[in-house]
Amino acid sequence: MDDACDGRLAPIDTALDRICFDGDQRLPRPSGEGTDPDEAAAPGTAVELDGLTYTVPVTRQLNPDIRPDRALVDGRKPGEDMTFLGVFLRVCNEAGRAKTPTSRLALHDAFGKRVAPVDVGPGNSFAYAPRPLDEDQCMPREGSAAAAASPGALVLFEVPFDLLGERPLSLRITGASGQTKSLRLDL
Repeated sequence: MDDACDGRLAPIDTALDRICFDGDQRLPRPSGEGTDPDEAAAPGTAVELDGLTYTVPVTRQLNPDIRPDRALVDGRKPGEDMTFLGVFLRVCNEAGRAKTPTSRLALHDAFGKRVAPVDVGPGNSFAYAPRPLDEDQCMPREGSAAAAASPGALVLFEVPFDLLGERPLSLRITGASGQTKSLRLDL
């Protein structure tokens, strides 16, 4: 179970996501390492993973009660004592053949708590949706709504308010090779 939840096996499916990331304490939970500020790349720094470059230019709390953020979350509201955290991720293929960015992303706090992204909704033009990138191509695609509105595609997390105080927070990215990179988030 730990290997599956830590991303060392095949890509995580929706049912496994619920087991690995659900807050239900009756379910098996992997032991996690917290975010080590010395191991996670500094905010805004690019990391290379499986031939692609990943950068988080902006991370911010989203408020679905204001118009710009409402569009990002398709009008949804977070649960009680929860908030939405938007991680805007830019991925570029700077050299070589077409490559597809990973969908294996998780938010980690300083004490090892891990949160999986939530589905932004079908057809949301701001959402991080991995697709093959040709050489010198980035996501979000130049000229797209996501690129015009923000410097990255939205990876949405629904987190408890208290998690925002468990810093540093990082985005852990696990590539198809199984290699993992962490980007420290600037809140």
